[in-house]
Amino acid sequence: MNDSPSRLAAFLAELRHRRVFRVAVVYAGVAFIASEIVSNVFPALHIPDWGQSMVVVLLILGFPIAVGMAWAFDLTAEGLVRAKVKREPIAAKAPHHLIMKPPPHLPDASPFPAGVHARRSATLAYARRCRPYR
Repeated sequence: MNDSPSRLAAFLAELRHRRVFRVAVVYAGVAFIASEIVSNVFPALHIPDWGQSMVVVLLILGFPIAVGMAWAFDLTAEGLVRAKVKREPIAAKAPHHLIMKPPPHLPDASPFPAGVHARRSATLAYARRCRPYR
C-alpha cells in the first residue's frame, strides 16, 4: 500500500496546522451570539426588520473571509505574518510520463517515453500529407 498519506488526509492536517478549524468554530460561536443579541435588542430599539437581516447577511459573508485569512496568515508574537507553505520534496511526486523499458531479448527497443514515438509518427504523417506539390 502507499506509504504517503492521501491528499485528503494531508489537506486536513494542513487545516489543523493552520488552525482553520479553530477559527471556523470561534467565528460560528461569535456569529450565533451576535445574531441572538441582534434579534433581542433590535426590536426593543425600534430598528427596522431589514437591520436584522443585514446583520445576518454580513455575518454569513464574513465567514469565508475569516476562514481565508486563517488559512493565509498566522498570528505570532511578531504579529500577523504570512503562513509558510509546506512543500513536498520533488522526488516524492510521481513522474508525469510513462517510461517503457525494453524487454531484455529485444536489443534495439527504444528507451524513449511511450508517447514520443506516437507524437513523432503523427507529426511525420501530417508533414507528408501537408507537403506542397513540386
